[in-house]
Amino acid sequence: MSDHRHGFVFQERALRGVHAQCDGLMSDVLARHSYPAILQPLLGDLMLACALLSAHLKDDSALTLQLRGPGPLSLAMAECSAQGDVRVYGHYEAERLQPDMSFSDLLGAAQLALTLEHAGQRYQGIVQLQAAGLALSLETYFAQSEQLPSLILLAHQGERHAGLLLQALPGATATEDFEYASVLARTCRDAELLDLDSATLLHRLYHEDDLSLAPAAPLRFHCRCDRQRSLDALLSLGSADLEKLLMERHGSINVDCELCRQRQTFTTFDLLAYLQPTTRVQ
Repeated sequence: MSDHRHGFVFQERALRGVHAQCDGLMSDVLARHSYPAILQPLLGDLMLACALLSAHLKDDSALTLQLRGPGPLSLAMAECSAQGDVRVYGHYEAERLQPDMSFSDLLGAAQLALTLEHAGQRYQGIVQLQAAGLALSLETYFAQSEQLPSLILLAHQGERHAGLLLQALPGATATEDFEYASVLARTCRDAELLDLDSATLLHRLYHEDDLSLAPAAPLRFHCRCDRQRSLDALLSLGSADLEKLLMERHGSINVDCELCRQRQTFTTFDLLAYLQPTTRVQ
């Protein structure tokens, strides 16, 4: 399984974690969007971080990480559901990109937004993105906004991405366990995150601890767009504006998803039931 995540729990410490590896997922993203090489590591890290942080969500939940700023990469977004459905998107100005740009150069003074969707409700937190990088920005958010000490390690090699999350359990008050596990985790090299299976990696780091390792859960590119969502977007225009748009487009409207590039086409016949009875579009 080339794209997956393993959750794990320390049996005698108030800690949990996730190890994730994505060998082919970024290739699926790039098959839909030919992002410049300078953007691919950042988008892949964002995707991997989202997969790590969403691993312990309830079944009907999804997490979105979004970066917005004045830099050449004005928007970067990754979403991952509890089931492992992932999608990634970046909006950029190609003429402003330079091959040697740093993380902060690409985004500028950006904000990081974390949005949790659960049972039809949305919960969002926003913090300033730190120039030191994505992982530190996320760690700071969880420490300050959620009071959850966290460690996030991200690694990539070409289109391969991997990462490790350590996090105190909600409600845990002692910090010694987290500090102990973090020190050991920071000895992990990028190659180990990328190449070792989860059981081997965790044994190397925590062979003196009793850990419970969950089965591998697959990660896959999947966009939530569908024909009904596209139809709802068109109907939100109202009957009069929809009729006008149909006339301008000669009786056929295309709705393209920016994230997955899927196209939905609606003809006058498809939309007839939603138009005013007097509407006639040739």
